Amino acid sequence: MTAGDTPAEALANREEAMAAWIESCLISGDPIPGPAKSPAPVA
Repeated sequence: MTAGDTPAEALANREEAMAAWIESCLISGDPIPGPAKSPAPVA
């Protein structure tokens, strides 16, 4: 999860959030799932 004062700022912060999550998984030995096989729903 990420946050920001604007939607654009929140999106910019996502790279840092994803990197922190991956690092946490690697440290704890948790698996990192691959990409989903089904497309995401479009609203």
